[in-house]
Order: sequence, then C-alpha cells, then structure tokens
Amino acid sequence: MADLGYRVGNERAAEVFFDEWTTGDYSKIIRFCSSADAFQDIPFNLPGMFRVLHQRFPDARFVLTIRNSAEQWYQSICRFHTGKWSSAGQDPPTIQDLENANYIYPGWPAQYIQKVFGTPATDPYNKDLMISTYTDHIEEVMNYFAAYPGSLLILDISSLGAMRQLCNFLDQPYKGDEFPWKNKTK
Repeated sequence: MADLGYRVGNERAAEVFFDEWTTGDYSKIIRFCSSADAFQDIPFNLPGMFRVLHQRFPDARFVLTIRNSAEQWYQSICRFHTGKWSSAGQDPPTIQDLENANYIYPGWPAQYIQKVFGTPATDPYNKDLMISTYTDHIEEVMNYFAAYPGSLLILDISSLGAMRQLCNFLDQPYKGDEFPWKNKTK
C-alpha cells in the first residue's frame, strides 16, 4: 500500500487496541483511523471489525486477503507464532509459551489466541476451532459486502496477477510488479 502512495497505519501501534475490540469499545480504533489511509492486521482484521469500520467509513474500500486453503492458513499461522513465541521450538507454541510471551504486554498472545479463536487453554491451537473461525470470517465478510458492490476485494496475494487486481480495485496504475514476499513462513 505504501508503494501505491498510501499512508499505512503503524501496525504495532494499532495492536494495542485489541483490548478495545474485546470489550466492543471501538472509539480509540476509529480515532486511530485518522492517522493513515490504509490499515492491516490487528485490530482491523478481527471478526466483526469490518462492519464497524464500514459503518463509520462507508466509502472506504476493504481488501480481504485469503490463502489457497484453510489448511494452508492454519499451517502458516502456527509456523509464524512458533517463530515468535515458542520457547523450545515446539510447533505450535504451548499455552505456557503464550502466557510467558511479552508481546504488547505479558500474556497478550494467550489472550489473543483464546479470544479470537475461542480455543481452550488446554489446546490453544485447536485446528477445528481456528479453521472454523477463519472460514466463518471469510463467509461473514463476503455476505456483508454482497450488499455493497465495489467495496470489497477478496485477494490471494500469492496468486499471479494479484497486484494488478489490487491496483484495479483501488484505481491505481499497475506497474507490472507482483507482491513482495516478506515474513515468509513457507
């Protein structure tokens, strides 16, 4: 988004609003939206947040990034979290790893995984619950935006032509590039 000329919100600064999402007090998140033109990840990608944002910013455009499959998404998030929070390289991290991790604040990763995905402490990466949350979120976003044509792009950024799709959606010139691949989790 920065390459296309948009001011991109500070992702780390926005992550602190996770607790506001859990309580349903979105006022700080909405105020934060004045800091940039485009936003990603937490709290903007959390379930139901798209409704709040669209109602407040009805002319905004939304991009839902997806994976080739829910299984691919699950494996990727587990590997990513293992790299960030697993103390012994265990894939995926244990609840103790998540509770001991000092990210945003101590224990934040455990709260994140349990509150977003509804997983129990005994099985924080419960595959069925996590995949269900992922697929339900995609379905909810698609169903909601069906009433707002032109407001949503569903995009697999690993697919050939994804950057062209994004540029077309945002009415930006396409320069022939594809998405760069950062934070590769294989």
